[in-house]
Amino acid sequence: MVIFQKAVRQVAKLRLALSGPSGSGKTYSALLIASGIVPMEKVAVIDTENGSANLYANLGMYSVLTLHPPYTPKKYIEAIRAAEQEGFELVIIDSLSHAWNGEGGLLEQKDKATDAKYKGNGWAAWREVTPEYNKLIETMLNSPCHIIATMRAKTEYMQDDSNGRKRIVKVGAAPIQRDGIEYEFTVVFDLSIDHVATVNKDRTRLFDGQYFVPTPDVGKTLKQWLDAGEPAPAPQPVPVAAAQSVPQASVPQQAPQPSASSQPVQPAPQSAVPVQPVQPAAASAAPVQPQPSPPIDTQSDVYLMELLKFVWTKGGWQPDQLPDYASKRWGKPFDQITASEVYALTNEICQYIHVDRRALEAEFQQTHIPF
Repeated sequence: MVIFQKAVRQVAKLRLALSGPSGSGKTYSALLIASGIVPMEKVAVIDTENGSANLYANLGMYSVLTLHPPYTPKKYIEAIRAAEQEGFELVIIDSLSHAWNGEGGLLEQKDKATDAKYKGNGWAAWREVTPEYNKLIETMLNSPCHIIATMRAKTEYMQDDSNGRKRIVKVGAAPIQRDGIEYEFTVVFDLSIDHVATVNKDRTRLFDGQYFVPTPDVGKTLKQWLDAGEPAPAPQPVPVAAAQSVPQASVPQQAPQPSASSQPVQPAPQSAVPVQPVQPAAASAAPVQPQPSPPIDTQSDVYLMELLKFVWTKGGWQPDQLPDYASKRWGKPFDQITASEVYALTNEICQYIHVDRRALEAEFQQTHIPF
């Protein structure tokens, strides 16, 4: 049995971080780089910097979602998924630092848990908040969108003698985020107060040793590198006929051939409340007023998993085959698969069976809500 496979370079999505002190141009640089990767109409900005993203609206018709305190990881996750559902292709998170040390961020949550629940035991409190951090990182890494995240840098001051006279300049040190955040990105640029980028990390090897001011050309260069690979393979679920040991009287549905496109189908926004049929009242009774349906949390773990099961059966496969397939797809036990991985898998299967996710989700809400 062959376990190892030959390495194959595949088309990839950008995971870029920009770190710098106040005034280094993180937001502006992120927008310039984004403009070289996708049309600006396909750019969504998650703004925690008091509306700073709106200052550069002259760059193009990008869209902005402003987050307000508390800056919980859940808010970031919901914003990223909303951008995916609305069909954006690149998401700028400006800034990721607020999820760490902003009001309601992970550090504040950890401090509150330490005092209120763990009697001063900070290590125990970390066990509670770390999973929330991990969910945010997994959502970014598994998103079908390109991701550019800005991070504030710890500010330090140093003496500069380069121009023949002494002056004090502001420089950025480590990013304000959890230690090791750089490992999660493909490329990390550090920006100086003069808006010059240097390379902190670069898996592309395109910018090693360079000093440059970010422009749309940087995005174009990254785009060429990201697209220089084979399309990601479509999922290959096992059809019902191959799994059944006892012949059936009826002919099982065969799985269609995978489509040529490797990109997951982007769903259209769904109505928060499905339309419920109104039952006719008895002739002798007073007219019955329809009861409003409760709002549906389309981002909950339960909703996403039930939708995945529904889409799976629409493809003609047995429900009991799903856990084994999903475990092999993500390389982990089925009960450890995250909500973002469930979401991505649902998109892949919709693409595989050539059905628009929007239509299937509308049918699902009509027939399976409440669960």
